[in-house]
Amino acid sequence: MGSIFSDNYNESSYQYKHKQNYKHNHNYDDKDIMHHIDKMCKIYNKNQNDIGSDVQNIYKIEVSEENTNCHYSNYDPEKYKDKIKIREKLGYGEESLIICSIGGRSIGKGLLELCNQAYPIIKEKFPGLRMVLVAGPRLSPKTIKTKMGVEIRGYVPELYQHYAACDLAIVQGGLSSTLELTALRRPFIFFPIEGHSEQESVAKHLARYNAGIKMYYSKTTPDTLAEQVISNLNKEVFYRAINTDGAQKAAKLIYQLLNSKTPQ
Repeated sequence: MGSIFSDNYNESSYQYKHKQNYKHNHNYDDKDIMHHIDKMCKIYNKNQNDIGSDVQNIYKIEVSEENTNCHYSNYDPEKYKDKIKIREKLGYGEESLIICSIGGRSIGKGLLELCNQAYPIIKEKFPGLRMVLVAGPRLSPKTIKTKMGVEIRGYVPELYQHYAACDLAIVQGGLSSTLELTALRRPFIFFPIEGHSEQESVAKHLARYNAGIKMYYSKTTPDTLAEQVISNLNKEVFYRAINTDGAQKAAKLIYQLLNSKTPQ
């Protein structure tokens, strides 16, 4: 599957990634394929304000490799307002819960280790604390030696449900996780990968919603991380509301374009 999650995607990388999929599924030559994708990029840019691009990662648009039909992965934050209910579903109890995730990158190992080191400090204030480290698909959980009481998992499907269940999340600066947490109205601390222009751009995007607490890994110790966690755990947040129909509108445009018989 190829997924369009961001309102900041790079057109050239998008074109490169999906060119072969279109070529496989249609009898288009390279010129026709690039014409289609260029047209889609122009439509996207022209309609960006109308589309409601702030939550294109909330309703995920997927283009199948088997065909070019678009469909929605319907993630509705309104369904996850009841924290008790979602905790029961996932097997969590009433304890204070922190979810630490690095997304799909192994580069976040240091962040998980930092959370692990901060755990005993936080636990002094919250004796019943439960911390779950999510290593994701590219980092083996075996590479991190956890403190007693800290859980570590590999890839967790539908991670947003665990975000909905948590009292605070610690994540990197990717758009998907941070906007999911914003839409769920959960307190979170995020660490943009330093020198990563896209994640720095995401940080500016979040600032417009008054969402999340930005920290930098190189400037953070277990004590300073613990201090922020203790101050914000289960704290009520006042993020700006996010529109939730952006990707639905974008998918309709993409679907119409991909199913047009003749490139215009």
